[in-house]
Amino acid sequence: GAPTGTSWTFVNATGQITNLCFPAGTCTAVQGWLLSGNINFATGNRPTALEAESPFNPVPTGVDIGVAVSITAPNPAPPTPPVCYALPSLVSPVVVYYCFVPTNVTPATWSGQSRLSIRDTVSGNNRISSSLSDDSEDEYKVCRYTTQASNTFTGNNQLHPFNYANVDGPLTNQNFLVISSGDDDDPYPCPGEGPDPLINSATYRHQPDN
Repeated sequence: GAPTGTSWTFVNATGQITNLCFPAGTCTAVQGWLLSGNINFATGNRPTALEAESPFNPVPTGVDIGVAVSITAPNPAPPTPPVCYALPSLVSPVVVYYCFVPTNVTPATWSGQSRLSIRDTVSGNNRISSSLSDDSEDEYKVCRYTTQASNTFTGNNQLHPFNYANVDGPLTNQNFLVISSGDDDDPYPCPGEGPDPLINSATYRHQPDN
């Protein structure tokens, strides 16, 4: 989570982040955009479309959840690296994440990818499956909520693509669903669209992606 006293300064008109402050009152001038969303959980059984639409599982015990952003453009990358915080929600069984993604070009844009980390709290070992065929009940797969069932960029960063391209503003509701990898016999896939047509709840594989 974020250290106590951490704050970011936003420009109201654009949503651009201009200062990172920690501890309180000690600020560094920056230029960048917000990337944020929820991390939901549907673990312990084969995830259904209804569970993707209304996930209710808590964060699995024995793991730490993190988020990181890798930048592919601009190149060279800005001197200030991306900063992400993943925080348990106080009102629902989700983890909320916030990332500052820096830019050092005009106009202010970035390209890259966000990735989750799920690590064992005791050993520190990675708990994300290495392949879609993995069926281990002790590991996890990460799905992203998106209406685009493809890893090919379709021109709209708001749709939570596999790779972001030329992001020129804040991105919110970039949500993930963590599922169990399988039941030691059957690998679980990312679930599709749920029954409520008013809720876009389709997911697609993110980690692993093949």
